[in-house]
Parts: sequence; C-alpha cells; structure tokens
Amino acid sequence: MNNTLNLLALLVLSGIPSLGTEPVEETHVSPQVLASRVQPSLVMVAYELKSDNGEYPAGSAGGERCPNCGNFHGNSLSDAVTNRKPVLVPGILLSDRLVITADTEIPDRFIQSVTVSNSAQTAQASGKVTSLQTDGPGCLIELHSSIAESTPLEFRDPIPAKPYSVVHVSVDNRNLQTSITPVAASVHFPNNEEAFCSVPHPSVIVDQEGNPAGVTLSGKLALDESWKGSPINWNWQSGEGTLVIDEALTKTIETNFVTISLLFRNPEVGSELEDRRYGRSEDAMIDPATVETQVMGIAIAPNRILIPRGMDHPLTSRLEQIQIIRKAGDPIKASFVGNLRDYLAFLIEPELPFENPIEVDFSPIESMKNKLIQGSEITLMSDFPRGKIQHFRISDLDFDDQNRLIPDFETASTEDLFLFANGKLMAIPLSNRPIPLLDDRSYASNTLTPCAYLKSVIVDPNAQIMRDNVPGKPGDPVFSGWIGVELQPLDYELAKLHGLMYETNQGETGALITHVHPESPAAKAGVRSGDVILRIYETGTRVPTNLDLGYYPENPGNFDWSILDQIPEEYYERLPAPWAIQSNPFDQLLTALGNGTLLGLDLKREQEVLQIEVPIESSPINYANAPRVHLATLGLTVRDLTYEVRAFMTLGDEEQGVVVSRVEPASRASVAGVRPFEMITHVNGESASDSSRFAELMKSDGPKVITVQRMGQQRLVRIQE
Repeated sequence: MNNTLNLLALLVLSGIPSLGTEPVEETHVSPQVLASRVQPSLVMVAYELKSDNGEYPAGSAGGERCPNCGNFHGNSLSDAVTNRKPVLVPGILLSDRLVITADTEIPDRFIQSVTVSNSAQTAQASGKVTSLQTDGPGCLIELHSSIAESTPLEFRDPIPAKPYSVVHVSVDNRNLQTSITPVAASVHFPNNEEAFCSVPHPSVIVDQEGNPAGVTLSGKLALDESWKGSPINWNWQSGEGTLVIDEALTKTIETNFVTISLLFRNPEVGSELEDRRYGRSEDAMIDPATVETQVMGIAIAPNRILIPRGMDHPLTSRLEQIQIIRKAGDPIKASFVGNLRDYLAFLIEPELPFENPIEVDFSPIESMKNKLIQGSEITLMSDFPRGKIQHFRISDLDFDDQNRLIPDFETASTEDLFLFANGKLMAIPLSNRPIPLLDDRSYASNTLTPCAYLKSVIVDPNAQIMRDNVPGKPGDPVFSGWIGVELQPLDYELAKLHGLMYETNQGETGALITHVHPESPAAKAGVRSGDVILRIYETGTRVPTNLDLGYYPENPGNFDWSILDQIPEEYYERLPAPWAIQSNPFDQLLTALGNGTLLGLDLKREQEVLQIEVPIESSPINYANAPRVHLATLGLTVRDLTYEVRAFMTLGDEEQGVVVSRVEPASRASVAGVRPFEMITHVNGESASDSSRFAELMKSDGPKVITVQRMGQQRLVRIQE
C-alpha cells in the first residue's frame, strides 16, 4: 500500500493525471527506484545549429518549461542560431554508441554538431544522425565514442509481461526530468488509424521490476502490443537511402516542375481592370496591369499542367499566349484548358505531351501522420523552379476553411511547400477559391492541400472547369454577372424611413433597389423598384448573409458637368464615370458566383419579407466592356452607347452615337476641346452610329468636324490634320 501511495504522490507532483488508468498491482520496487533503473540509459542530445549561406532554419524544436506560464514551448530554430543556444531533446541509449530520440526534422545543412551527454551531464560524446524511422518519429544518432556513467537500455527475451508503467523523460531547465505513470486504460479509436492508448512521450515502458518492455516516441501504444521490444528492430532509413531518395526526387522536380510564360493584352487605362481597384477581388495572384509574367506549373498528366495560381475573369480574358520555357530547346506552346471552380488554379495543355508526368499519391493525409516524407519549398529562381529537399513529418492535423484535414508542421512554413511520399506528389500549396458571400471567407489563403482532395482535378478536370472564366479575343466583352437591378446603399436615414433599423444594423447593411431593367432576370422573378435587399445567398449552398456593399460608386447625379471644362487635362483619367459601372461589389459578386447560379434574395417590401430566387445571367453590353476604338493619332478612345449610358443621357433607342471614354493629355482631341464622357453623334455630317463606324469616318482625308453632345447641348468641334 505504501508503494501505491508513493505512486499517487508522484503523479500529483509531476502534474500528470491518473484518471482512466487501470489498477496496477503492487510493484516490487517504488516509483523512484523504477525511474532510477532507467536513468542510466537516459541522455541529453544537444544540436548546435548554423546558418546556410544566410538562410536560417524555420520552425521550432526541443522545448523548455516557460517560467511565466509553466508550459513547455519549442525553441525557435532561427533564435538558436543567432543566440548560439543549442536545441536540447531527451534521448535513450540503445547501445554503447547508438542513441534514439524523436526526430527534430532539422535539415542536415543547418546542423553544426551533435553532442550527447549522460543524465548527470558529467560525460559526453559527439555523434551524427545516421538513420530515420520511416513509419514513426524516431531518429538514430551514432556516437563517435561511448559515454561514461551510461548504460544502454537492455531488453530481455522474452519481453516482460504486464502490468506496465511509463517512465517519461523531458527537458526542464536544461536538465533531464523523469515521471512515472501507469499505462492508461482509456483507448482511442480514431478514423483511419489503429486503436491505441495514450501515454506521455518520449517514454520507456517498464514492468513492475523496472525491466524495459518497449519505447514510444509518438505517445501511442498500439493495442496489439507491436510497440514491444527494442527500437533497433523498427523500420529505419539510412542516410545513404535518404540520399538516393533525394536524388531521385530532385530529378522528378526538374522534369515535372516547369516555367510557364503568360502573355496578356495590355489593358487600357480606365478599363474594367482599373475600375475593379475599389471592389472585392478574388485574389488574382497576378498583377492585373501585367503584360507578361512567369509562373510555375506542374505536369500532372501527359496533356495537363496545373498552375497553382488564380486568375479572375478580366485577367483571363486578356490571355493571348502560353509557352512552356525549357532549359534546353525552344519553348513549347500550350493552350488554355480552364480555371478551376474550387481552387485558385488553372490548367493548360502542352502541344507536346510529357512522357513521364509526376506520379500522385491520393492517400488520406491522416494516414501519413508521423511517417517520413519529403518536402521542398519550390519557387522560380533564375527563371526555373528550384527547391532544397528535406524530410518532414506531419506532427499534427488542422482544418482548412472547408473543414478538411490538412497537414500541420512545427518546422516549416507551408507557403511554397510541396510534399512527397516515396517520390509521389502528396500535397500542393494551393488556395481555395474564396466564397464571395461570407465576409470571413472572402479572401483566399494559401493552404497545403493534400492531393487526395484534388483527385477530380487530376483525373477528370472537366467538372472543375469554370466555363465563363476563359480567354477572349480583342474587343470581346468580359463576362459580367447581372440580374438587372440598380442599387443604392442604405444609410441611417433610409433605414429609418423604411423601418429597417434593426434588420440593417441602423443602415450599415442592405440596399434599396432604385431601378429594375425590363425583361431582366430580376424583373422576370418579380423584383420591384423600391424593394430593399436585406440578405443574399447562393441557393441551396450558403447561409444567408447581410448585404454589405462596402465601397459603392457615388450617385451618378453628383457628376458636375459645369466644371468639366475647368478640370486640367492631366486629371481626366481620374474622373469617375457619371453613370453606374459594373465595378461595384454587388456586380463583382454576381460575376464571381458565375453564370447560371441561382441567387437568393431576402427582400423587404412594405411590411412583408419575401424570398426570391433570381438566376444570374451574362450582362448585356455595358460601359465597362462595350466595344471600343482607340485612335492613337487623335489621342481619343470612344465606346458604343450602352443601356446605362442611354439611361443617364435620357437617349431614345433610335438615337445613335459613341461616348468618349478617354482623352489623352496634349493630344489633338484634347486641344480641339473634346472632353471625357461626351457623346459624338456625327463626323462631317455623317452619323457615327457606333465605334467602328466612327473609326471608318475618321480615316477619310481632310479636316474633320465632329458633332459633340453634352447633356442635350450640341456643339461642333473642328479637328485639324
């Protein structure tokens, strides 16, 4: 009974709970004696770290008890280098010159030396990492000499029988500490894993006499007792084996990770790309103003290359040419396959297929926990993909924004990290396409995505392709979502007027419908002018969320035509269009959801709340994507008249002309007195019915007299040769 009391007292002192433990027969020796019998086999492993050409190791390893909170915290590896502070971890002596410890996952290029000391720290020996456990977190260190006052852990044959106790070893205040607990009776039955009971780790499992029965570095004891016996019999990968694997993986990366050149049409100043600067972006990942850029692609099939970067609709529409850049030989042309619906990524097809595309491992990520895998932070360096390979272990699992399991690491950043298992691609840094309706999920974040979730993309991508987000030809309109309503954001006064203070957070959310276009999807669904949109959602898939327009273009009626002639020409391009353009958050939302999506609207109409479904359609030609002509010799760009321009200028359907969208400073058009947003109806008395007709009329020889109209007032403007 005294021994039992001593055990309970030690549990209290060590802070380890005894709940859920099975009854332990009275031991022949006290817990203190049990610990003392294991103590000579315990060692302290110290890793002295260094930088590698100015690069520092990432993450943390080891750990010491924090004097402030009493918990263990890992030591920052970069701080360990800077402050010359060794990373300390406990180990167990298996033979005179062989030590087992938990893998720190520190790449060899950052390890300056490894020193192993006995538990009393009175003797030490240098060593090096020689082998890594393939199916667990173990690491073997070979010593250059034996350590005095240390005795290897001795495993008897047969292995001692139950009951067992656990001798847990840890580093506390730069000293080795031990604690004793019985093996827990509670059993865990996780998904896709064998059942196990939990114990502290690293630990030596001993019988009631203190004889070792096994070792655990993971904190799991399998119910089949496969943990019994010496760790020397575990599955190990030697340093030479690691080198062979790394060399093969390096060749795989060089073969299947390629540089992709993307060539875009240059956007016009004041185009829809610039107009989007105030609205919500779906994280295009590529600068919208770019003309040519290089990205990295992965050959996932003979005729498919995956580019883990996203493009939004206006950017994709400008894509003109794709080439695969090779270290040797001419570039290979490729064609655009499609942007992915669920990920910020797109696929291309090379003209010449890849003979040996990368192999992909679709295993569940949870099955790879603690197993030895390879990884590399692969980026474009010197115009070609490069990355240094190192080994990893998935120490834990987390959840992404879709509640799917993803790997978590203590020793690496996952921003550009690719994972491999047995040379097969296992996880890709990829962003889920953001859900535009929910504020807390509106922006993409880079996630290390297991290939198990990408099987449909790799095997059969057709179901993943966004049909509307595709390249276009010069002059083609860019797809824009549309339901046919004009909106005015609510404010405090409007919310009070409509009795919507509670539903709209005193006017901070919601929008008043000021106009419903005839024959539009909204009109056909029964939406009326004067309705107030409270909430929106994608039918059947989203929880309704308050409509928050955020930035929204000012009321076009605020445009002051009277001062247009007083504005210096260098400020023309800063002028906002006087009519509502499709760069507002609501229309961008419709575009992001895609053509054919059913949009749910919660409407307040008088005293009634209605739920109406409206299909999103491709908008009619609008000012943002209207056909346009740029006359470089004049410094003038004009666009066709569109429905919102006609509505603003109160023009009938029979009235013809073009609208001025850009006037370049110091150009012939500016000197002649042409101003932005004016309407041109005739050239030398002939009707300029649209932009192409206007361009044709301006090609004729001799001076030009154009008829300019500004809000119903006409004047003649002469443009000299």
